[in-house]
Amino acid sequence: MSSVESSSTPIKKKIGKYFFTLTNLFRDLLHGRSIITVLVEGDDVEHHMLRFYKSHSEGGFWRLCTKTYDDGSHLYKGNGTDYVQQTLAHIDLQLFINNSDLSSITRDITITDDKMFCKSSEFYKEHIDDVSRIYKIDLFDGITKCGNESQKPKAVIKEELVELSTKLFENFTIDTIVFYSDYSHIYDNKHSGSILTLIGKIYNVIIIYKEKYFELLVLKYNFEVKSGEAHKKERLNKIIPILFTPMTNKITKFGLNSKYIPSGFFVCKIMDYVINYPELQWTEQQVGLNYAYIGDILDEMPFMQMILKLINEKFPALTGGYHKKYLKYKTKYLKLKNLKKL
Repeated sequence: MSSVESSSTPIKKKIGKYFFTLTNLFRDLLHGRSIITVLVEGDDVEHHMLRFYKSHSEGGFWRLCTKTYDDGSHLYKGNGTDYVQQTLAHIDLQLFINNSDLSSITRDITITDDKMFCKSSEFYKEHIDDVSRIYKIDLFDGITKCGNESQKPKAVIKEELVELSTKLFENFTIDTIVFYSDYSHIYDNKHSGSILTLIGKIYNVIIIYKEKYFELLVLKYNFEVKSGEAHKKERLNKIIPILFTPMTNKITKFGLNSKYIPSGFFVCKIMDYVINYPELQWTEQQVGLNYAYIGDILDEMPFMQMILKLINEKFPALTGGYHKKYLKYKTKYLKLKNLKKL
């Protein structure tokens, strides 16, 4: 077990107009959960402390950590507008955390409540639920939402996404696809005895809709769950949307996205609590004691299969880290004369 003194050298980076400093990473050795402390500074904020937690059900992506109530264990995911995107950290903050050497600020701990470091904050909740962050596209109206406690059967959701695909094929134009970053996540849950390994690549799909430009971040991934030496489940060459925003999206002082498009189940999680999907209990879809793999719902969506095909054709053997050309693409699109204000 290691501990870190308060004098540890901080890890700092400017993203957008804010400076983000990583100060402490708390890693629960029993449950595998990680919670990181981030200090924010900028012209419109002196400094404030944020905490983000690594969401295993979302494949290891970081989310702003605040509780519904201080004395409860439920993390606040927003007012229901969009279960995933309302609290999802901006992708550049995600990659800053993931690509940093955090050994000097890591504290290994064992606790019974791995959410103990997150407190209830009305300040955070107001920003999470801020309606000015919402950019609405009516094509997604009526789509089942992600994260429902009593979820519809998978077959019903899949049928909805097939119908949505028809609308997206008719209305969306894919302008280009740009490689964004390599990505990996390992979840070693000693409590359940299972090890989850996710290795993939993040791509930015530039979409044109009604003469405006949007960014759909997707993860192409291989997914493996190992429970003991003999029991291993693999899912290869899969794809899932991570975030859907207007091109003008920026990072906020809370480390979140300034804009997101509520998309229902179109932007959901790789795993969900198995209790929400009774038909998946004790099947090959169950992961460990608590989760079920639901990534195939989105992977099998015709629109996403088309994007996966384009990625496989354009990037057949891509390796390496962050793709600098992405910044040039974004600069070019933001300067286009026919780019209407979003």
